[in-house]
Amino acid sequence: MADKKRLAFIIAENFQDEEGVSPFKFLKKNGVEVDYIALKPGKYKGKYGRETVDVKLGFSDVSAENYDGIIIPGGAAPEYLRVHDIAINFTRHFIENEKIVAAICHGPQVLISTGLMGGVCMTSYVGIRDDLKFAGARYSDETTLQDGNIITARTPDDLDVFNQAILGELLSGGKLSVKSGAAKADRPSSVLKLSICKEITANVFYTEMAKNSTSENVSSKFMFLAANEKDHVGYCQGLLKKMSGGLLYTNTKLFMNKNFAKDVSNLPLKDVLNYALDAERESYAIYNDAAKKTKDKSIKKIWEMLADEEKHHMQMIDTEIKSTEPHSLSSALEMIPYDMQDQW
Repeated sequence: MADKKRLAFIIAENFQDEEGVSPFKFLKKNGVEVDYIALKPGKYKGKYGRETVDVKLGFSDVSAENYDGIIIPGGAAPEYLRVHDIAINFTRHFIENEKIVAAICHGPQVLISTGLMGGVCMTSYVGIRDDLKFAGARYSDETTLQDGNIITARTPDDLDVFNQAILGELLSGGKLSVKSGAAKADRPSSVLKLSICKEITANVFYTEMAKNSTSENVSSKFMFLAANEKDHVGYCQGLLKKMSGGLLYTNTKLFMNKNFAKDVSNLPLKDVLNYALDAERESYAIYNDAAKKTKDKSIKKIWEMLADEEKHHMQMIDTEIKSTEPHSLSSALEMIPYDMQDQW
């Protein structure tokens, strides 16, 4: 790992034994610096007495600014940590600054107490699913669920996927944006996460364009593109879930960010189409680059398929742009009937 990452692993007495040790060992083995942090230094035993960890640092000894992410194991420890402001304020820093936040089993109890889980897609030990719902989170019974920078998992049985999800996020730079260049073709999971982000953004964009269009025919075409991008989201999510052994990735913030689309919708149709064309070109470049560099033939076919779809979108939009030239006041979008969209 080029730039060595550092994670805070917050803990207390009666943590779930495997959850309190497995991520620590796995990440250290992969070159990540991990510090156990508790209310005060000391030795802490696991809930079942199988593990004991020696904590050298207390919350008052460290600054959250010096860490790239936080890990919260389950067991009875989260219930204890969540009632201490110093632990909650420490945790809140990572959420507010969009750093890596990983919690398993009962770990999300600490996240709930930050008051910042509204709208976030999460999983957990089934016994606290109602707590998540009451906090405004969107609970789903998934092995491991990643919503942007927030990674959650259910039980110790899910540790392998949970650990890999944390490492994968670190390798991608800790944050994937729709214009990120962090995804690498030799790391298919990274490309898929970036693809999901881009397809979500495209879906929101075309949906908003359809809502704001004054032409019924233009609106129907934007809805066609929106539906197509939504299918891409589901396809990429399914592929990533299969490849990772159970990780479901999404990004709720992108679904909720509609302001950019509303701003663009006030522009002339030709400018809106140019904006869309640039986005499709960027997606095509990502998929095409991934197809060229990946060594796995089955994955190569997937990238090629996605690249072809984006290329088709580019051709359609380019046709529309040409139709908006001064000599033509009506776009081809308005001239092509909705029932012919499969030939568009």
